[in-house]
Amino acid sequence: MKKINQREMYQMISFLLQYPSEEVYKALPEMKEAAAEMKHPQLMMQLNAFSEWVRDQSFAEWEQHYIDMFDFGKNTNLYVTYDLMGEDKERGLQLLKLKQHYENAGFTVIDDELPDYLPVMLEFAAAADEEAVQTFLQTYLPAVSRIREKLVTAQSGYTFLFDALLVTMEEQGIREAV
Repeated sequence: MKKINQREMYQMISFLLQYPSEEVYKALPEMKEAAAEMKHPQLMMQLNAFSEWVRDQSFAEWEQHYIDMFDFGKNTNLYVTYDLMGEDKERGLQLLKLKQHYENAGFTVIDDELPDYLPVMLEFAAAADEEAVQTFLQTYLPAVSRIREKLVTAQSGYTFLFDALLVTMEEQGIREAV
């Protein structure tokens, strides 16, 4: 089994976790090809399953599922610190620290998105120094794992992307503490 390029996987998963669009839909075959080139059976299976899940429904159904899961789903939204802290006022401080962390690493967060939005975090992981990424993602692994479990309970096809993300993180040495 070939070692995967974590940066490419973080970039790909970030892209696929975006709000459904024609651009994402049209890119699915290209993503499947990229997964096949990685020669990593587990990741290939997860990305293919996600692609098939999206293609087995109408665009409107896919979009509505995304809204239900991530926009209105308090338990499954993509704002990682929300899972850890909820509405606690300490979350604001954590968001500020995240933004400063990105800036210190030379990464710019687009102003219309919070720094704890998982696709933004994965964009950072794709661009930053590997050691910094490992420490950074290790901190948020419990929240990512909990969101994944909630997606499993909801029988969401997005579980496939979270499974691929967790495999990628594990291959980088990011694991749950025992």
